[in-house]
Amino acid sequence: DRYSKTRNQLLDSLAYAMGGRIAEELVFGDPSTGASNDISQATETAKQMVTEYGMSTQVGAVRLAGSSGEVFLGRDMGHGRDFSERVAAVVDDEVRLLMDGAMAEATAALQANRGILDRLAHELLEKETLSGDEVVRVIRSYALTDSDASPA
Repeated sequence: DRYSKTRNQLLDSLAYAMGGRIAEELVFGDPSTGASNDISQATETAKQMVTEYGMSTQVGAVRLAGSSGEVFLGRDMGHGRDFSERVAAVVDDEVRLLMDGAMAEATAALQANRGILDRLAHELLEKETLSGDEVVRVIRSYALTDSDASPA
């Protein structure tokens, strides 16, 4: 089903979203504001996993998020949630754990594939944008030269 995503698919999307931020830290040692939109989207996904999709061991399979409909007469604009401060703290902890896990996964993937990261960065400096086919070409060429260099 194209409209449903598994927990593992969502976890993968969190790690993918954090890749830009982690790449900046690995390459430059200092993150910039460039990944802020990715971080925002990943955080929102993590919150949804905890408060809407029941994908949290601490919160459980309950829906904590309130209605996200349009504001109209009789609906309080400032009303943000329908649960206690204690539960809100648990939600914050769970979201943080998901984001920390995503950053750790992205870090491990980029460190293990640092050569590909560097080659892609070089190609992007040359061309500014790369198509999907060009990315695949760079990865394949790296894999071929890397396997040729290792003893059999």
